[in-house]
Amino acid sequence: MGRTIQLWLERSEAVSALLYSPVFEAAWLSDGTVLLEIIALTGAPTVQVSIEQSLDPTDPNSWSLVAAIGAGSVTVVSTAFGGMVGGSTVPLGPYLRFVGQPVLGLGDRIVWSASVTLRN
Repeated sequence: MGRTIQLWLERSEAVSALLYSPVFEAAWLSDGTVLLEIIALTGAPTVQVSIEQSLDPTDPNSWSLVAAIGAGSVTVVSTAFGGMVGGSTVPLGPYLRFVGQPVLGLGDRIVWSASVTLRN
């Protein structure tokens, strides 16, 4: 197993948000798995973690979706991307970022974490 990058650790949310990771070079993250863990929740909130790619990370309109995972219960879910593990040999990038999006209604609360485990 390769290296693990913690994207968000035990975030406690009471309102909806849109969170962006730093930008990564896709060659460095060519083959990995995103893990989303919901530790606790009240009400019916959900969290989605998306993987996006871009040719120009300075252009906000250049980002396109690669994959997304989401959950709305106390659980751990994952999705693989890139390389043979992701079921594709289509190159990504050259830049990648991760977007976390907790969606909460009035009175909802959630505690969640997200990380990337690299295969290389």
